[in-house]
Amino acid sequence: MERKTMRLRQQMLLLIAVPLILVVLLVSLVITAEYRRTITDELVSVRKQAVEQIAEIFNTKMAQIYSIVTLISEDEQLSYYFSQSHLSQEDYNYSQSYLFKSLADKYILYLGNPYIQFNLLLMGRDHLSYSSLADPQFDYDVYKELHGYGESLGSGGRIVVGCAFEDTRNAEIYARSMQENVVIPFFRSVQNPNTNRSRGVVVVNVPHSVILDSYRYLSSGNSYSRVYVVSREGDVVSAQESALLGGNVLDREGMEEIVGAKEAGYSLGKERLLLYSPVNNGRWMLIEEVDLRGYLRPVQTLQRAILLILALAVLAGAAISFFGARSLARPIGELSGRMRRVRGGQFELDGTPYKTRELLSLRDSFNQMQLGLRALMEQVRAEEQIKRRLELAVLQAQINPHFLYNSMFSIRCVAAMQGNEKVAAMLDFLIRLLRNSIGSTGESITVREEVAYLKDYLKLRQMGFSTPFEVEWAVEEELLERHIPRMLLQPLVENAVNHGIKPAGRPCTLHIEARREGEDILFSVSDDGVGMNDAKVREVLSGLSEERGGFSKVGLYNVNERLVLNYGADYALQIVSGEQEGATILLRVPLRDKDFLQRGESGAPAGIDRG
Repeated sequence: MERKTMRLRQQMLLLIAVPLILVVLLVSLVITAEYRRTITDELVSVRKQAVEQIAEIFNTKMAQIYSIVTLISEDEQLSYYFSQSHLSQEDYNYSQSYLFKSLADKYILYLGNPYIQFNLLLMGRDHLSYSSLADPQFDYDVYKELHGYGESLGSGGRIVVGCAFEDTRNAEIYARSMQENVVIPFFRSVQNPNTNRSRGVVVVNVPHSVILDSYRYLSSGNSYSRVYVVSREGDVVSAQESALLGGNVLDREGMEEIVGAKEAGYSLGKERLLLYSPVNNGRWMLIEEVDLRGYLRPVQTLQRAILLILALAVLAGAAISFFGARSLARPIGELSGRMRRVRGGQFELDGTPYKTRELLSLRDSFNQMQLGLRALMEQVRAEEQIKRRLELAVLQAQINPHFLYNSMFSIRCVAAMQGNEKVAAMLDFLIRLLRNSIGSTGESITVREEVAYLKDYLKLRQMGFSTPFEVEWAVEEELLERHIPRMLLQPLVENAVNHGIKPAGRPCTLHIEARREGEDILFSVSDDGVGMNDAKVREVLSGLSEERGGFSKVGLYNVNERLVLNYGADYALQIVSGEQEGATILLRVPLRDKDFLQRGESGAPAGIDRG
């Protein structure tokens, strides 16, 4: 007993300490999650507004540069040199190069900073090229190799912007001119007004710093943020980090959706925040990437503080729980022993005068449980007696079908002895029908069994008709052993007899066919009776028919609902009919021996094929 009491004491200690730990953990998680959410929401709000404002500044700067490129490319001096196709590269001299330098200087104030210089290139289709850097050794081929050059030739005068790159081939020339060689090329083709063909390309090399200055301060002094501009193809057009230039960002998770976005927005991950805004008339995307770990360090500090508080709370709770459990363990152990004896069938009411209200309540509940168990056991005994009586009634009910078959067989023998062969034959068919519909079990039946059942049913109906009708069968031999759901064809045949052949009042023919069509079995029941119009077809399939003597909802509607439920809308009944033109009902089931009741994915209403 002492060992059990010690075990109970340990369990009570865990029972008190574990919820305490869970509560403190839950509170810490809620606090840190709320703190994290507050910081993140504030960060998203501030940075999103900043990115959108920088995007406006960026677009203004790009508009200025576009204006400069347009004015330069349409300048009369450039048009003159493009028209001098007789000039050769040997005619190049410094005076002409300085002329282009002055042309560049003429428009420099449009950038808003007279100290910023850009390089102006003139590259003709006839290999005549000029640079405002005034150096005959300038390498123009590096620009002809860029993707934007070829695209501008066929753009019809539209400005094409390339990605920022470091012109290493002309680095010395840039250095002598006190210019940076990391540039963003702006290409524009100059068209011949007479032939509308390109004479050449004007290239305005804008220093990368001009573009960079429009968004540089967005992450200035912030080591957790970096900003870059990408094209819709994911190429990095401009970036603070030179290592990013010329790269592609589409291989990073989530970047494909951001690059293709039409409006400004943000993407919040666990450790990264991406804010973006379309720029350059929607051709590029300005992106700021923020490392959340730097901003969320206060959250980590708070978590460590909460864990320390948790450890102290657990120690205090463990001490309190130990002394509290020791005073409760012994009486609870005694109650546990009594409960084990009750499980063994020994009922005894507890009258111990416990000192605490909780234990007294537990004792009273235990006594009430014993009284309830006694009453429940008596109820179980009574139900067992009722169950035995019901089993006897079921055995008696099983005799009734056999009694019905035996009685009908006796009547058939009497009819045969009296020479009434038609009555005897009808009783034979009826006995077989009852045996198939009442005595059979299972949800499936072979095609052979269904055909045999239909033959007995039709022979019985033919004997009861004043106007005879013929039955034609066309069932493929390979289908006879295939399994189909029970009672699929009988409602179709009954519908044809009751609503097609019987109202006709003349000799008719019923044609029943079963053939393989792909991976399905196609059943067809046709008659040349009175037929149905489209409205009647819809009424029958929707279950709204209320004709007396028919079988509306337990007939075609029931079959159609079973087909749609089991196989999907593609297997719904099809009725081809017209008034006074007969009717054909088509039924299709999958060609398989097992799983014939597998459900389809659709439950749409059946379609109607008008004939």
